[in-house]
Amino acid sequence: MNPIGIPLLKEAHMRKPVLVFCYLLITIPGRSAVIQPAHCFIVPVPRIYRASPVSIDPVELRMIRGEWRPPKEGDTEWFLDGDSAVWSQLEADSAGWFSDRILRDAYAAFTLTLDREQTLILEAGGHQYAYINGRPRGTNKYGVKEQYESWEPRFDYFQIPVRMREGDNHLLFRCSRGRFRARFLVPSQPVFLNTRDLTLPDLLNGSPHSGAVPVTNAGDSDLSDLILKTRVSEGTWTRTKLPVLAPRSVRKMPFGVQQSGLEPGYYRLDLHLLKGEELIDTASVSIGVKNLPDIHRRTYVSSIDGSVQYYAVTPARQTVKPAALVLSVHGAGVEAINQARSYHPKERTHVVAATNRRPFGYDWEDWGRIDAMEALEHAINHLNADRERIYLTGHSMGGHGTWHLGVTYPDRFAAIGPSAGWISFSTYAPRQQKGSESPLSRLMMRTMNPGNTLALTSNLNGVGVYILHGDADESVPVSEARTMAGHLAGFHHDFQYHEEPGAGHWWDRSDEPGVDCVDWAPMFDFFARRSLPPGRPRSVSFSTSNPGISASRHWLRIEAQQRHSEISRADMTWYPGTERFAGVTENIFRLSLETPETTPETGSYTVILDGDTLTGLSPAQERLWLEREVNGWKASKIFSSREKGPHRYGPFKEAFNHHMIFVYGTRGGAEENAWAFSKARYDAECFWIQGNGSVDVVADRDFHPSAAKDRSVILYGNAETNGTWNSLLRNCPVQVFRNRIQIGKTRLKGDDLACLMAYPRPDSETAMVAVVAGTGILGMKLTNTRPYLYSGWGIPDCLVFDASAAEDPEKGLRAVGYFGTDWSVEKGEFGFRQ
Repeated sequence: MNPIGIPLLKEAHMRKPVLVFCYLLITIPGRSAVIQPAHCFIVPVPRIYRASPVSIDPVELRMIRGEWRPPKEGDTEWFLDGDSAVWSQLEADSAGWFSDRILRDAYAAFTLTLDREQTLILEAGGHQYAYINGRPRGTNKYGVKEQYESWEPRFDYFQIPVRMREGDNHLLFRCSRGRFRARFLVPSQPVFLNTRDLTLPDLLNGSPHSGAVPVTNAGDSDLSDLILKTRVSEGTWTRTKLPVLAPRSVRKMPFGVQQSGLEPGYYRLDLHLLKGEELIDTASVSIGVKNLPDIHRRTYVSSIDGSVQYYAVTPARQTVKPAALVLSVHGAGVEAINQARSYHPKERTHVVAATNRRPFGYDWEDWGRIDAMEALEHAINHLNADRERIYLTGHSMGGHGTWHLGVTYPDRFAAIGPSAGWISFSTYAPRQQKGSESPLSRLMMRTMNPGNTLALTSNLNGVGVYILHGDADESVPVSEARTMAGHLAGFHHDFQYHEEPGAGHWWDRSDEPGVDCVDWAPMFDFFARRSLPPGRPRSVSFSTSNPGISASRHWLRIEAQQRHSEISRADMTWYPGTERFAGVTENIFRLSLETPETTPETGSYTVILDGDTLTGLSPAQERLWLEREVNGWKASKIFSSREKGPHRYGPFKEAFNHHMIFVYGTRGGAEENAWAFSKARYDAECFWIQGNGSVDVVADRDFHPSAAKDRSVILYGNAETNGTWNSLLRNCPVQVFRNRIQIGKTRLKGDDLACLMAYPRPDSETAMVAVVAGTGILGMKLTNTRPYLYSGWGIPDCLVFDASAAEDPEKGLRAVGYFGTDWSVEKGEFGFRQ
């Protein structure tokens, strides 16, 4: 094992490639030969491509059409609205880094010429995505340096196997951080560990724990017989059978680890990777053993994908049980353990720092939001916290996370305290949405409503709010805090606002332990005086944009909407003396109300809803079930789990949950099958790099529904190219074939149609099936252009677009829609390009 965690051939054993003039073969002391470009060609990309709900720039379009030609200096690219830019040559520094302001939003291209086909390890950073000979590969946009301080999160773990062909290999990188590097290493063995990206717990009390480490398969076949053995300080070995590892891919593998009888300190953790019983790689790393009062990491297995995640704990100094708990959500680029270390231990309050799944992660939206709530629930259970004294705070991106989580789950927190927080993408990083006033674009933009903090701020009524911001903040303008304070002032009666004079983004002015901008004593005093009220509140007000994300507050639950993904509201009051519920609603199709534990004296309940009076109502499963008809509200039976509801609602991104599994098609032509595998692998790579994920990637022939019960399935391919389609989507009203898509009674024709869709899995009451499909190879490759595994972008239940989006994003939208509550097209909201 070499110092970077990847075994390399010694230089003398390396078959030297034939290099084009723009490459260097260099030797770094202590390491084997590295191939890296001496120069590349770059071209800036206009911001308009960030702003469009569906946009395809001409550079990427040529790559996915198979029309790529290496650029030359002076070549001109023509973009939307007549913008143009010229390719220019950029030289690398001695370490192989390219640096230029243009690289904040640009393409970098170069060609590598080899004398034989071979697999290399690509090590790259500073890019959003890459194309290697037309195949998409994953992101590492934050990996823009080599040297890290001991406390810094590292982003130098991006090392993926790529199959290179004999002759010219064309590489295209979309860059976004002003700095970029790509180089190639030669592996000496087909399977190995990458210890740069470990997820490890701190070991406590001899209990079993979980960890994770990436394993690379540089070979050409699935590996299903891998075992990872671990031991701490010459202790007992723990064996973990690893899940299947797809060819030429990386997967972060979970493993078990345990110890007993060790004093607090740091010890050697041995990792032995076996294929069957054959030892194929080893590594040794350091792992901590902690006492419970120490600041420490805890791990758990996520329900999203079965991956191992961690959160950090600053335990209370006095273990009063149950103790209060503060969930702290960190800023961009911050490790959760460092967030926890920013707090001085409290007397009777635990501080728990979730990860957002990575230091940048998902802005605490999407899978970052789920991570925060999973970590919170795990911490409450394992720390025996008081559920009536749960608080929420965060700084910068975590300040946004505090707003977002607070308005999304208002009955989980007694008080919240955003520090230096931005409100939403629309206020902090607004995009000019080209075509956003058209009917189809408006349907698309509804998917952004879960992050519309201002539209959901009324949910904070009844939740204490302490706003903290420095008036000289150079990163997040203080106007964000002032806007929220002004908004709350119109209705909220329990919030405080503090601007620290002269303070910037990160500040610490007192001589007390803890960092003031997060560990602010007046905020914690504010928390200490508040708790969730016991018992049943008389009045409940609640808003949501998606019942699948957030459906309930106390006894009120919004089951389904009239207009999907728009804001729905209900204001209800319970009158116990008359056993009556009364209130008003907006954009609600179905509603349920939890009834008191005591039996009503009259034997039934009355509900007055939007002026309609319903009498003689009896609960089922301790709830009253109500549905809106054309003429008003009526009592209903329990809503079917086969229909849309909080358990399964969509849209598309919500399918990437429930221990999801990626299934790629193998029944198409050679190019269709190659795309399906490379796209599934690309999505898995993105989820690993951005979200610390670990996803099963399997062929349709190897997928068995009974072995993956209640797991969401992501299908790559269409009804003719993916053998799993008919077993899971036979009755779906959207069918994708070669050259056509059928959406209800509407047929769309063409071989360049791309389709993204989510639909219920028929053999499950909770899982979904998502489709990444096309009507031809161009349509399939067009799905590469949608960044649906990142925050700040949304996809409805069904989206169809084509290559004309390169000329006009609005023209490229062919169909946008939300299924009805019964998952039909006819009762849903669909728009089609005229």
